[in-house]
Amino acid sequence: MGIGIRNIPSHLIRPVQISVDSTDDAIASRLVKQQEHFKKASGSVQNLIGAGIIPRIKCVLTGQNADATEGLVRYFSKMGVREFHFAQYSRSRFRHEDALFLSYEQKVRLKETADSLHHEFPELDITIQQVTSMEGARNMSWDEWNGRARCSGGRSHLYIQPNGEVTLCEQVPHSSQFVIGNVFKEGVMGVWNGKQLTDFIYPNRSKFTGTVCFACHDFDKCHQEKGYCFRDAISSYGTIYEAQPECPLQQKTPIREI
Repeated sequence: MGIGIRNIPSHLIRPVQISVDSTDDAIASRLVKQQEHFKKASGSVQNLIGAGIIPRIKCVLTGQNADATEGLVRYFSKMGVREFHFAQYSRSRFRHEDALFLSYEQKVRLKETADSLHHEFPELDITIQQVTSMEGARNMSWDEWNGRARCSGGRSHLYIQPNGEVTLCEQVPHSSQFVIGNVFKEGVMGVWNGKQLTDFIYPNRSKFTGTVCFACHDFDKCHQEKGYCFRDAISSYGTIYEAQPECPLQQKTPIREI
């Protein structure tokens, strides 16, 4: 399956993602509400690399760990990690604290740190969200929209929960409306090739009645080629059957901004 293997074509790469938010164990543990989280995450990285699987480090930057990027890159790159992804904290419909938002000053400092890390570590794949706006993302231009990243949920990624149930995004709740199968009952390939997965990522137009998606002439192209962010749709509007805020046609103000 190409999981974590070096030197294979990029379209075959399947990274194992380790979430760790700081090299300071007290901060890392507090953010995920788990003791010795940094120690445990470091051990997982060592075990994976020892087995020949190179993981990706994922970090969510908040007001409490805004300066964690440099420390994480330096620490884990020495261990052999070559891919890092840093995302800024955003409002969640299901669990949220205003205190976790980055301040404007922290956002500006993050942009400066990103430039420095990219210059110092050109051999690493470091992705850092560098948004300095204090508001949520809204309408893209059509060129930006057509050039957006492809949704990986159900196309190259799936997430297996401890009880075997499968969801397509780590940022949606583990609840029945997002579950598209169970590997203990159907096997990984049974879920991957199953009708539930296909129906989820390619929903029927009728489910979007009353939204800008319903009458959009690009509905089929949008869902089949790139997909839409159902995570952003539900966190912004309370339903997965709605255009995300970045859609050029979306006029509704997200709940998270009201």
